[in-house]
Amino acid sequence: MMKFSGCISIRMVCRDSKQYEEALFNIHTLFSCINWALLEQKLDNSQFSTRFHLIIEDFKNFCILFLRNDNELLSQTQILTNSSLKPFFQFLDYVDKIEQITLNDMVLSDYNRYPHFLEFKYDKVAKNNSILIQARQTVKTLKILKCNLLGNFTTHLPKVYPSIEKVVYEDSNFLINQNYGQYENLTEISVLNCSTYKININENSKLIYSKVNWGVPIELLERLINKRAFNYRYIESRIKVLDADVYLGEYLLPGKYFPWKLITSIESCNLRDYETKFSFSMIRKLLISTLQIQNASALPPIKLQILKFEDTATAIQPDPKQSEVEQKLRSIAQKNGLEMVGFDEIVTEQKLTIYFMQIKLQGIEGRQLRLQKIGILSIS
Repeated sequence: MMKFSGCISIRMVCRDSKQYEEALFNIHTLFSCINWALLEQKLDNSQFSTRFHLIIEDFKNFCILFLRNDNELLSQTQILTNSSLKPFFQFLDYVDKIEQITLNDMVLSDYNRYPHFLEFKYDKVAKNNSILIQARQTVKTLKILKCNLLGNFTTHLPKVYPSIEKVVYEDSNFLINQNYGQYENLTEISVLNCSTYKININENSKLIYSKVNWGVPIELLERLINKRAFNYRYIESRIKVLDADVYLGEYLLPGKYFPWKLITSIESCNLRDYETKFSFSMIRKLLISTLQIQNASALPPIKLQILKFEDTATAIQPDPKQSEVEQKLRSIAQKNGLEMVGFDEIVTEQKLTIYFMQIKLQGIEGRQLRLQKIGILSIS
C-alpha cells in the first residue's frame, strides 16, 4: 500500500526567465506524479490526511496565481492553462485544502488593480480560475518569508486569502508608515527577526531606505493586529497568540499614550525587544493596562525578553538568603509599586548571564509578567 508523508512541502521557483518553460514542464511532471499517487490512494479507499504546504518564490508570471484577484489573475490562468499545467490545477481540485502558503524572497510593493475587461464565459480557463480561488480560500496559514513589504500590496492579501487564521512574518522588512491588511479570522500572528525602514528622498529624487529599528515599532504592530471603526473606537481583536520582535520605545515613558490593552489582553503574549532601555516604571505602565482586562490574573504571564535595563536602587538591608543583585531588584520593584514573586539567575556555557523575574503589581490583582534580561544588569 502506498503511503504519503504527514506533511509535504512543495517549493516552486524560477529566477532565470530563460528557464521558465522548463520550470513549467517540471511542475507538469511533478504534479502528474502526485495526482497519480492521490488517485491510487482513492482507489484503495485509504484515508488521506497529508497536509500540503506550497512555497512560492520568484517565478515570473506563475506566482501571480498566488498574489492577485483581478483580471491579471484571469489572464495568467488563461496562459498557464494553455501551457500544459492541467496536472497542477487537477492537484488543487483533488486535495481538500492547502494548509499553508509561503511567499518567499519577494518584493511586495504597490498593488495596482487591473479592471475586468474580458468577457466571461465558462470554459477550461474559468474552471481553473475557480479551482484556484477555492483552493486559496482553504489556506489557514500564510507565511511571508524574506520579503520586502514596500507598498500597499499587503492590504490586498486578505482578499486573496480570506480564511487565514495565522500569519507569520519572518526575516522580512516593513515600512514604518505603511498600512497592512486585516485578516477577519486571524487568531495568531508572529513577527520573527524582521526590521523596519523609512523612506527618504535625496537631492536626485532617488528613494533611500533607512533602517529605523530591529523588530516592528509598537504602533506598526497595532496596525498588523487591529482595525478601527469609523468612530475610531477599537474593534475587539480575535488574536489569541502573539509572538513578536518589537520596539516598544518611548511609548512606555510617562506622558506617552498607547492602547496597551490591545497587546496585554492577548492570551499568549510573547515579546522580544532588544533596543528599548527598560526600567521598572516602564514595566509597571505595561502591567497597569491589564487592570482593564476581565480575569487578567487568570491569564498566563506576559513574556518579555530584553537586552537593556537600567534603574537606580536605594540603600538595601542585606539579606543572606538573596544575592545583592536580587535584593536591589526587589527594592527597585517595590519602589515602583511592583512585587517580584520569582527570581532566578543563570550563567550559560558561553558565560552569558540571564536573569528571570516574575513580576506583578503590588497589592493589586492583574496579569503577571515574566521578564527575561539577557546580559549583566546596570543598577546604580
